[in-house]
Amino acid sequence: MARILIIVPSESYRVASFVNAAAALNVDVVVACDSVTPAIELSSPDELSPGVLNVSLDDLEASTEQIVKMDNILPLDAIVAIDDKGVELAACATTALGLNGNKLESATRTLHKDILREVLSGTEVPQPIYRILSNNPSLHDITSAVNTVGLPCVVKATSLSGSQGIIRANLPSEVGEAVERVRNIQIAEGRPDDAILIESYVDGPEIAVEGLLKDGKLTVLAIFDKPIPLVGPFFEESMYVTPSVHHSSLLRSAIDTTRRSVEALQLTEGPIHAEIRLEGARAYLIEVASRTIGGRCSGMLQFDNGRSLEEIVIASSLGMGLPASGGVARAANKMGVPVARMGLPASGGVAREGTAGGTISSALRKSLRLMPGYSGVWMISAPKKGIIKVIEGLDEARQVESVTSIEITAFPGSEVAPVPDGNRYIGFIFARNNSRTELIDALHRAASMIYPVIEPTISIK
Repeated sequence: MARILIIVPSESYRVASFVNAAAALNVDVVVACDSVTPAIELSSPDELSPGVLNVSLDDLEASTEQIVKMDNILPLDAIVAIDDKGVELAACATTALGLNGNKLESATRTLHKDILREVLSGTEVPQPIYRILSNNPSLHDITSAVNTVGLPCVVKATSLSGSQGIIRANLPSEVGEAVERVRNIQIAEGRPDDAILIESYVDGPEIAVEGLLKDGKLTVLAIFDKPIPLVGPFFEESMYVTPSVHHSSLLRSAIDTTRRSVEALQLTEGPIHAEIRLEGARAYLIEVASRTIGGRCSGMLQFDNGRSLEEIVIASSLGMGLPASGGVARAANKMGVPVARMGLPASGGVAREGTAGGTISSALRKSLRLMPGYSGVWMISAPKKGIIKVIEGLDEARQVESVTSIEITAFPGSEVAPVPDGNRYIGFIFARNNSRTELIDALHRAASMIYPVIEPTISIK
């Protein structure tokens, strides 16, 4: 039996989906986590109990040594990082064991927005005009940066994720305020020495590209639209929908920008998730991560035979195909419309050559077909900072036609904060429909029914 190591931070709520995916593929799994008791909430009725290896995600050398020692007892065939916090350890461990994986330098580049911009600046990858500031810039430095990038601009924390620490400024007076707020957010997150990024605002719709790398070749799995415009001042993501309805020429441009980006970063293996802005005929790279789509958004994707994104990622990492049926329940397909490939409408006409190449096995490639119809997810955000007392309206929201499931990830007693201060969602609403319009309407209606009651935190001085 093949064995895979999954690296995950203790606060992640994606462990169950990967563990269940491994079980469906008859793959043994070990979870490397920065806690002895990771939050593994298994949704399978089976009593799955993966081995847990307690590691430090910050001490790469010591944790790599732990993984090597474990491999001497339980040989590993692949390593996958679920979250940004694990990609560096995955890179170190795969290198030490001689497994396929990204190099540490490449993985690190995806974790720091300032380093990402610097690497891409010497390439043909379209990206915003930018300037990098120190962690405590002077007014002169801020003014000089604004004169370069122009207004409106976007001020960004360089090492945070999930739209945390990202603020749009339209006026000169707003830039300094945004810089100070981002600086304080970085300090609160234990990143006081991080640089601050200022970049030009790209005015256009935002999409996301989900893909897999094998030997440096990109296979596109899905392209997501974000129907709710992200215009600021904060960039709270609410909805993803696939397939994309943008013109095929724009999607080709987005795929090309993604491919050029991963090549410049020298990423070669595993999942990638790229955020792209479309302005005119150009596709600008906003971010690229060497992991799958965040949160539980992957639940919106179902491939042939109801296969999950996690199953696709695990199978690819092991160089295997997918059996015809697996050990998890499959949703019935009642859509009855032409199947979309790689997240694109059947009529999209996006060229396949150059995007689905590489060494992904032919057996696996046959499974990279999204189930028919449109699927979407709504991320339930915190309306304000505080402690969740209760979440009202869930039963009513679950009855909305087209809604397939609602998963809550921040339960009563959890502390939450909206972006730009926080980055944790309360839960996720999933829906499927033959009609994109009806799908989006269903997500809006379900979201409007859910009301998290938040009790403000009291600071004691």
